[in-house]
Amino acid sequence: MAELKEEFQDLFCLRVIRRTVHLDIYTKLNPLVCFHRIYQGSIFLRLLCYFLREEKESFACFIQKEYLSRATGYRLCDKCLDFLKGIRLSLDKYQVIGPEYRIRFLIALLEYKFGIHLYAITEKELEIVFDLISASNAHLSIEAFEEATEESRFFCILMVLMWKRKDFAADIPESPELTRLKTLFIYPKLLSLTKNIMESALEITFTQADYDYLFLAYCTDSQSFFQRQMVR
Repeated sequence: MAELKEEFQDLFCLRVIRRTVHLDIYTKLNPLVCFHRIYQGSIFLRLLCYFLREEKESFACFIQKEYLSRATGYRLCDKCLDFLKGIRLSLDKYQVIGPEYRIRFLIALLEYKFGIHLYAITEKELEIVFDLISASNAHLSIEAFEEATEESRFFCILMVLMWKRKDFAADIPESPELTRLKTLFIYPKLLSLTKNIMESALEITFTQADYDYLFLAYCTDSQSFFQRQMVR
């Protein structure tokens, strides 16, 4: 209890009255803010983030900075490797390797679910995402966008990773399911918006692999902003 009081003293006050814990919140608070602070203390998640970074210090420096023994560091490394193998990724020389689209989904998961930040996402970049989404949904306000569900936040991060990791080809494996989905009118609609809005704003040209990756991200968004007009 004392540790929680100290950690979250700027957000809420914890009091125990008659064996009942009372929580006095200072401001409107998203519970995920609290969860993210707790998750950010996880050495496992921080190590996973270390393995995802392209530029980093040596593994020996990392475990020293985290006050870990060499034995503990390598045990955690093995745990991370087991986790990565479970999602069809792996490690090579302390770097996550595997299909780029899977790496991006992992980065987005760490960001929106656990508050582990690998890339800084600017307001300008979120504006570009909003411009793309609002072009297909005239009913969407900036307020609604900013208060988006965490699932939609996940989708937004996946979009930003299109240019944050532009140097890594996000080749999507061919599959009969994806081929059939690409025959729907949604696919060319999404491509048109991407070319007219995102590519223009960023002054870059995406590849066919990028478009397929974006469509995959769209298909995995259960509460898509695009629904209102895309289904018409």
